[in-house]
Amino acid sequence: HIMEWIAGRSGAAYGESARLRFIPASCTGFPLPSASIDLIVSFETIEHLSADEQRQMLAEFARVLKPDGLFVLSSPNKKVYSDARNYVLLGDPAVRLATA
Repeated sequence: HIMEWIAGRSGAAYGESARLRFIPASCTGFPLPSASIDLIVSFETIEHLSADEQRQMLAEFARVLKPDGLFVLSSPNKKVYSDARNYVLLGDPAVRLATA
């Protein structure tokens, strides 16, 4: 599965410790306790989700982030970077294919 492969490669490349782990999971449901994360960084993810999944993702981030935690989000212009290039979902939200 792509998420396990990415987590494994990231762990091998950057190392893991008591404070850093790479966990394969959907951005709409983390296998983590509430208020357990210090930092969430999401680059170029939200624009690939439906409006409902975006709400689920943000709610899940809010659930797992500690009260004094930090959330960083970056998103390109969806109309230019996704819609205009005809990106389509292929089953798993982690796998996309440009059809143009």
